[in-house]
Order: sequence, then structure tokens, then C-alpha cells
Amino acid sequence: MTLPLHEQWLVRHPLFSHLRDGQTPKKVWAIFAETFAPLIYSVPTFLGVTLARADAHARELLDEVWAEEVGVNGAASHPGLFENLHRVATSRWGCFHQLQAFGIEAGHKMTALCGSGPWPVGVSAMLAHEGQFPAAYSSILDQAYHDLGETAYFFKLHSTADVEHSSRASALLSYALENRIVDQPTVDFSYQQAANILGTLADQAMEAWT
Repeated sequence: MTLPLHEQWLVRHPLFSHLRDGQTPKKVWAIFAETFAPLIYSVPTFLGVTLARADAHARELLDEVWAEEVGVNGAASHPGLFENLHRVATSRWGCFHQLQAFGIEAGHKMTALCGSGPWPVGVSAMLAHEGQFPAAYSSILDQAYHDLGETAYFFKLHSTADVEHSSRASALLSYALENRIVDQPTVDFSYQQAANILGTLADQAMEAWT
């Protein structure tokens, strides 16, 4: 039994090439923010679906992720931080509200996927996303601070926080596989489906740019 491979593909996606390219017109930040906002705002929903299905062992680790994500531990919520970034990007470079439909669809699909089986299905789906963001967000960090100021802290936070979240998800999947709570094909399918959701959303943002 093995965990899904963390191939770092998002950092190489053309969308992120444009985000870290200081020569690209700045509206790319607004396009990114509008497309991804609904998915990012839905993270507490699909995390909550997974948490609600968790056993006592999984809940102990997922509770910590939940607290960090929604800010119940006193820190700012992650969706709240992204909303600050979203407002700055759209106020400076224009609104692309029609692109939110793509993020809404992605959020619905992730929530449905996380609820489609036992809790490891949701953990595997979350790992497919959180495993991509540290490298992708780190790669755009300097340009993000240059263009967006302190609201770029969202990217800085996730460059480190999602490393820890991915580690917890990997540990939980190992536990689930070893204890036969879920089988390998189910884990692999969930991971790939979630990766496809994220990849499609990045493609849709890129198509809007071009």
C-alpha cells in the first residue's frame, strides 16, 4: 500500500508562470483571484464534510487543520486572508465575476468528492490540493508582495502551513490504509479526481487570460 505521489505540477502550470512574471499585465492577479476565490472559500465546507465522517484518531489531527483554516485558534481565517487579496486585486485590475462560476463548480465537485465515501476519501482529495500549494505559492511570493503588498501574506502562510497539512494528511492515509479503512484504488481515485478539479480550474483561469 502506497500514498499518492506528490508530483509538483502546479508550480509549472502556465498560470503560475504568468503570476511570477513581472512582465505580465497585472490583471492576471484579478483573474486568478476571481477564478479561485469560490474554491478557496469552500475549503471549510469540504474539510467539514471530511471531519464529520472521521473516526477518533483522524478527528484529532483534522481538528487542528480545521482550527487553523477557519481561525478558531485566534489567527485570521484562511478564506478571510484570501478575501483581502481578492479585494485588492479586483479593485486595482478589474472584476471578472463571470470566472467565479468555474470556482463554484470546482468547490461543489470537491465537496461532493469528499462526501462520496469514508473520511480517507476526503483526506486524499485534500492532499491532492494542499500538496501542490507550497511550491506553487512559494514560486510567486516575491512578485505577489511586489504587486499586492501585505495581502500576499496569504501565499506566504500557505507556503508553510500546507506543508504541515500535507504531512498530516499523508499520516492519516497511511493509518487508513494500514487499518483497511479504505483500499488503495479508492485513495488513488480520490486523489486523481481532486487533482483533475484543481488542474481544470487552473486551465480555465489561463484560458480567460489568453
